[in-house]
Amino acid sequence: MPYRPDRLLIERRALDLPLTQRVIARLPHLTPEIIETPGRIPSVPRGGAREIYIAAKRTLIVGLSPGPPLRTCRPSADYELPLGSSCPGLCQYCYLQGSLGMRPYVRVYADLEAIEAAVEERLAAEPGEISFEAASLSDPIAVEHLTGALAEIIPFFGRLDRARLRMVTKFAYTEGLLGLPHGGRTRIRYSLNTPYVRGFEAGTDPIEERIEAANRLGRDGYPIGFVLAPLMIYPGWERDYETLISGLAERLDPALLPGLSFELISHRFTARAKEIIRSRFPSCRLDLDETGRRIKWGRYGHRKFIYPAEDLQKLWSRLKEAIERHFPGAVVEYAT
Repeated sequence: MPYRPDRLLIERRALDLPLTQRVIARLPHLTPEIIETPGRIPSVPRGGAREIYIAAKRTLIVGLSPGPPLRTCRPSADYELPLGSSCPGLCQYCYLQGSLGMRPYVRVYADLEAIEAAVEERLAAEPGEISFEAASLSDPIAVEHLTGALAEIIPFFGRLDRARLRMVTKFAYTEGLLGLPHGGRTRIRYSLNTPYVRGFEAGTDPIEERIEAANRLGRDGYPIGFVLAPLMIYPGWERDYETLISGLAERLDPALLPGLSFELISHRFTARAKEIIRSRFPSCRLDLDETGRRIKWGRYGHRKFIYPAEDLQKLWSRLKEAIERHFPGAVVEYAT
């Protein structure tokens, strides 16, 4: 079922904006709580780490975006498009586990005009085509049935010759995106993985529903892609990823093959994320053994633990070969 929060908080300065009013109207069973600033949350969740985490995920906050300048977002896009942060999913491996704090409330931003103005500012400052990632800190499709944000943003990008919108999702409820004048300028990618890895992603839609949603969107003219992430190395991974890719080839509408894209993202974690994951999921079986990893420094000075280079090369080579075999002509945009 589409996400329905247990609690709705609204920043006072966002109260009269159209997106906010849509959210209120679509959650008639909730009485909105008005907050003055983003960080001052009344009656914050209490209890153990897991209880706090679940309560935060069941809390929707409507506020204003951080504002310009837009942050870079490579390799998936040139810049982030901040439509919100966090999402209803309960993925244990999520790279946001360590960056959203102990209470990862689901936030959406109501000032769409300001967000669009930031895009136009970037276009005026830089030549050439510029891409914007709407799902770097959230999954906007997971809350679109409440916000209607994408129904406004997608036609906006459809009018811009040099701008491209991108988003990745694990949710299949996309009826509100069909029939929009997107102009082929919005690429929607679905996150897929093996049964082993999907065992770590509660609260998301089944893989069959994701693929069927991709078929519906592709038939509506959207460029489609798939993000295989996080790629994990475990006993039997070679067989499982081959089965994943061959199964996708069987279910995907052949009409979607021209222009199809793939992105390959390996599993990584930080020391802070490891600590938080283990506190929220005490019985977690994720491989968080630092001794089997090498260190990579992130753009903000964070130390990440990633697979050794030799293992990554083997992983990427296997997947690229399978993609080329089952999807000739598809583009692997990057492997990281």
